[in-house]
Amino acid sequence: MGAEYITNTVSRKNWEPYARNHGAYYSCAGFYKCAADHRIHRRHQDFYLMMLCVGGEGELCCQGRRYAIRSGNLMFCHAGREISYRSSIKNPWSLYWVHFDLKKESGIQEMLYGPHLSPEHPVTACENRAELEEWYEKLLGFSDALADEVQTGLWQSYFLCLLYKGIGQFGHLKEKRNPHVEQTLEFLEQHFTEKTELETVGRAVGISKYHLSRLFRQEMGIPLGHYIEQRRIEYAKVLLASSSLSVGEIGERVGFGSGMYFSNVFRKAEGISPSAYRKRKNR
Repeated sequence: MGAEYITNTVSRKNWEPYARNHGAYYSCAGFYKCAADHRIHRRHQDFYLMMLCVGGEGELCCQGRRYAIRSGNLMFCHAGREISYRSSIKNPWSLYWVHFDLKKESGIQEMLYGPHLSPEHPVTACENRAELEEWYEKLLGFSDALADEVQTGLWQSYFLCLLYKGIGQFGHLKEKRNPHVEQTLEFLEQHFTEKTELETVGRAVGISKYHLSRLFRQEMGIPLGHYIEQRRIEYAKVLLASSSLSVGEIGERVGFGSGMYFSNVFRKAEGISPSAYRKRKNR
């Protein structure tokens, strides 16, 4: 089966006045009826990506975990991550997608790192697929070259509607997890910045620390301690990009304690120091 590709792009210059008000830069959107085994791999994705599968099947790999994707799944890939995805050989997928970026002080950032939508939870089953398809089609119907100020404002409103409705889908997560793991995720979302012992978490959800450790790794693909570390780093990245707190203050606020320990953990996870990350985001 041959591939079909439809896309449109908007210049950053035309988008700048609207991004200043809303904090989001729309880059491009499209529809792709993929060829069999079509593959994409990005070692460091420098934009946010939201994809809706409307036919066929494929696979997404994000944060070292693999997700089987089928029609009706919505995928949200965060910037700054290594991701790969591919369509199946026997039943290639069809995708709507949108690329965008965020201003460092954007309030939207806070919506992208929570118990339902985060780099650790990038896939959900879409409850209003037809509505999202409609917003994607509206975006594809505009031409940047022909847009005047009014049309560009309308384009912005379409993009924001699509973005907010897509983010909202992750409040209705369909992935079936062990109830103890779900309780653990909810507990950690409230307490990950605190000193959190495995035994304390196990007691909060009603099972032994050994049982919890085994269940969590089985369900989430990483040890519980690594998950807490990831959540702290993600929160630290938001603060580095959007606050004037010192590196040491951020390390304490997110739960790492000393600034030196925070810097070492951050560098190991991200490949650069917290200060270098802040400079890069503030360019």
